[in-house]
Amino acid sequence: MKNCKLLKSEYHLDWPEGFRCRFITSDTEKEVLHTHEYYEIFLTLTDRTKHSVNGSVEFLRRGTLVFIRPSDVHSYSHEQSSYSFINLSFSSEIADSLFLYLGKEFPSRSILSADQPPKAFLSESDCQRVQKLMRKINSLPYNNSQKKNLYCKSLIATLCTDYFARRTKESAEIPKWLSDLMKRMQEYKYFSEGLDAMVRLSGKTQEHLSRSMKKYCGQTTTEFINNLRLNHAANLIMNSNLSVTDICFESGFNNTGWFFTCFKKQFGVSPTKFKKMQVHG
Repeated sequence: MKNCKLLKSEYHLDWPEGFRCRFITSDTEKEVLHTHEYYEIFLTLTDRTKHSVNGSVEFLRRGTLVFIRPSDVHSYSHEQSSYSFINLSFSSEIADSLFLYLGKEFPSRSILSADQPPKAFLSESDCQRVQKLMRKINSLPYNNSQKKNLYCKSLIATLCTDYFARRTKESAEIPKWLSDLMKRMQEYKYFSEGLDAMVRLSGKTQEHLSRSMKKYCGQTTTEFINNLRLNHAANLIMNSNLSVTDICFESGFNNTGWFFTCFKKQFGVSPTKFKKMQVHG
């Protein structure tokens, strides 16, 4: 891919361990679109970390654990607010041995083939737990490669089984009709129309649809639709010269007050301030 940098294992992992744990802040990180020869798992420590990945833009809240595959093309950036996260990089050899060890009970195929990197949203207590586990790497004897390698493999296995396996298993249980519906709702003409379109496309009653969304996805139909609309609105703010009011209605909201409330809850700032942040950097 043009303007995409390949990060090589020999320069970005420690050897012979085959991994590296970095504590990253936006003060020292360059915004570079890149892919890798290795895997990463990173944990966000701040809200509103802007993550561009595989052609999409997402704003990650604190406590988001993300599994990056070698094929993923991504970069991090920030506006006015700084970001920080912990990044655990590890070799393809470690990943292959881990998947082999976990066996067929672990959904490695789903994790590797998904269009977007798998994510797990951690509670505050889980976020602190994972931070502690990652930071322990710094207390290991720097010259004991065997001990460091063993701890790293144990840590990655823990993260995969405690967070990514659980999330992927739940996702796999989503009925096909609901999974297909959620993909279709990502089209502008449907999410801008809203609940009426979602009910019509589902072929189910509104009550059945609502129960299914809550059971399999842990969110209401309104929350699902609003998230699609808010992501569309954020992209319009960043990539168009439309006014905030126009963006509100363009994204499917019919009330500016409700739009401002939802936007601030999702991104931490009002859409007006968010727009100014894009202009002034």
